[in-house]
Amino acid sequence: PPTRPGRAPRRSSRGWTRPPRAAPPAPTAAAPPRVPAAPPRRALRSPPRR
Repeated sequence: PPTRPGRAPRRSSRGWTRPPRAAPPAPTAAAPPRVPAAPPRRALRSPPRR
C-alpha cells in the first residue's frame, strides 16, 4: 500500500514521520568537534604565558 501514489503521498515527500525525529542528533555531533579543539588551544596558551 505504501507504493500507491494516493495512499501515503505526503509521508513519502517528508520521508515518513521518522526522519524528522533524527534531526535532534545533529547538535550532538557538533559538540564532539568542540572538545578536541579545546586541548590544542590550551597548549598554545601555555608557551606564551611562560
